[in-house]
Amino acid sequence: MTHEVLPGFLLNGDPSIQYLVYRDLLKDESNALVFQEEAQRTGIVSRLLACQTPSGHWGIHYYQPKWTCTHYTLTDLVHFGAQPDTPSIKNILAKMANETLDEFQTLDFSKTKLPSDNAINGMALTYLTYFHAPASLVRGIVRFLVDHQKADGGFSWAHHREEQPSDPHSTICVLEGLRSVYPLASLEEKTRIADALRRGIVYLETNDFFAEEPAHRRLIFPYRYRYSLLRVMEFLAECRFLPGSESLPPALIEWLRKKRGKDGLWSLEGTYPGKVHFLYEPLHQPSRMITLKAMGILAQTEPTE
Repeated sequence: MTHEVLPGFLLNGDPSIQYLVYRDLLKDESNALVFQEEAQRTGIVSRLLACQTPSGHWGIHYYQPKWTCTHYTLTDLVHFGAQPDTPSIKNILAKMANETLDEFQTLDFSKTKLPSDNAINGMALTYLTYFHAPASLVRGIVRFLVDHQKADGGFSWAHHREEQPSDPHSTICVLEGLRSVYPLASLEEKTRIADALRRGIVYLETNDFFAEEPAHRRLIFPYRYRYSLLRVMEFLAECRFLPGSESLPPALIEWLRKKRGKDGLWSLEGTYPGKVHFLYEPLHQPSRMITLKAMGILAQTEPTE
């Protein structure tokens, strides 16, 4: 599959996709860096960076509006491989830490007195880590989230409501964030993070969130804050270092194979409603991003395909 698809499709796409192909599939660091630099000048990453306003924000504020706000734009810039030391991003992250850090050492993006949101903080961990935010900021959020994992292993968005049940959307957002921090954590922190990851995976598995529910099986990107089978497969593929998580569930692998079109590609089946800067890819057409993710996941189980 790799030799058939790469030359004519993935490597003829946006510079950011070419960067991700060389980084994640071909493991070619020198070529990857060339395309990452090009992506800063042209294509999706460049266009997203150009949408930043004089205030330093994207959209209106940290979480207003969906999906053009600072929070979701930073998330997208991680997905498309923006350079981690981009000055304009470093500046807004410093502003974010100064303006939104609450008494719990988490980020509170609300403009009212609403408590911070666990799902948002989990997503924030991913871009804070990627863009080299101060370790003290990251550690505070990690500590809070791990301390507020539910007894069933899941997470809810509302840490201030003990009765609020775990949900797959908040859980996958937090688990991804913890996974992004893991390589940089201390030995003690790694032990706690690994335990939280294992418990979270068990929560998703035992509550049938690996099943092919209609709401979860569409190939949608960007993920936003929503759970999906593709998203959880990508996460699980990155957690194979955990004992007991060395392989992906066979049913999920088979589901992903069936999603592949006759042309060998995977299509973008939908997006979530909301304001966007611009469309990354056309709907119901072969998708470079979805295809890249699917190939990366299957490479974990079918390295010779």
